[in-house]
Amino acid sequence: MTKIRLVHQVHSCLYQIKKRKQDVDLRYIEQLIDREQTQALGGLLKYAVEKLIDGKRTLPEIVEILCDRLEKEDMSFLAEGYISCGYAVPRRQEIYACFNRYRRP
Repeated sequence: MTKIRLVHQVHSCLYQIKKRKQDVDLRYIEQLIDREQTQALGGLLKYAVEKLIDGKRTLPEIVEILCDRLEKEDMSFLAEGYISCGYAVPRRQEIYACFNRYRRP
């Protein structure tokens, strides 16, 4: 299985996506301050990779779709059935920064 590891300061969150392992280093995103934001970014990245990144949409279009869904549905659209506590909605700049550091295998 593919795992994406989001590394922020001493925090690391693992998210399964497909078959390979990928590190996304978020340590130098200055405004990212807590683990809950890192977990939310991992959920957004996983959602985008599985459902939005298709080679037809640009990065700004994908981030816009995610931000619109966050405004309308909060983090609940990421959950399949239920959403656990422990997420903090990241800002648009942090979503861009996370996606810019991700390299699709």
